[in-house]
Amino acid sequence: MIIYKCPSCGADIQPLSSLIYTCEHCGTTFSFDNEKDVRKMVVKIKQIKIALSDSDFDKAEKLCNKAIDIDPENAEVYYLKLLCKHFINTEERLTNYALIPDKRSTWGVSMDDEYKKAYAFGDDAMRKKLESFNLSVIYNGGVDWQNRQEYLKAYNSLKKTSGYKDSDERAEICKKLAENSVNKKQNYSSAPKNAPKISRGIWYLTVPGLCLSALFIIIQFPNIGKGQQSINIIDIIMFFIGSGPIFVICVLPIIIGIILQIIYSVRDKK
Repeated sequence: MIIYKCPSCGADIQPLSSLIYTCEHCGTTFSFDNEKDVRKMVVKIKQIKIALSDSDFDKAEKLCNKAIDIDPENAEVYYLKLLCKHFINTEERLTNYALIPDKRSTWGVSMDDEYKKAYAFGDDAMRKKLESFNLSVIYNGGVDWQNRQEYLKAYNSLKKTSGYKDSDERAEICKKLAENSVNKKQNYSSAPKNAPKISRGIWYLTVPGLCLSALFIIIQFPNIGKGQQSINIIDIIMFFIGSGPIFVICVLPIIIGIILQIIYSVRDKK
């Protein structure tokens, strides 16, 4: 009986038929036309892994494509191509990987073509590996959303990974924080309904005061700085202050309006 090496783990594999080979160690099943293709796949997968370890993702992806040309149903190659696509080449990065926010969803990487094909052509061990990877991607994305204080997005991601690590605990926290955030926004949006009325009431004091002041200055302008060759703003202010009751009638509404405006502005910010 011919013995070949498993392209996945390197262990000895025995043919189940003339075209199908299975690994007794990792359980991966391979389908090849002949011994030449088997050897090509072994070499290609080794080359892919070397390119990945060197962080040469472009080269690794090209090697994956060549390997797919040899065996279009090799789950291991699609899995390695999936790692290339997301620039994963270490166990640490594999464990902590999360999609960037713009491309993040509650589906993780399960919608990637490489994932779908690896899952379709893979055995139970490969499918479990893919599911575990996708679960960690969604979880890590949820944790990142939580750190960014995007609590609703975090909750939607973390509830998809229920039972994984501390997903349930984090999801409950994010749910409460999201609800509090929504309530605050609702309160904030409802508060200004009365604010315009209050604001208009304030300006009913301020604007008339300004108009009266301007009207008084215009009427009395010929008497300001009488006998002087020129007048300036200080002369106008001093004349206005010296007008006594008229000054109080004009300025008092302005002062009250400004004070009230400040008070309501501070209140609305709380």
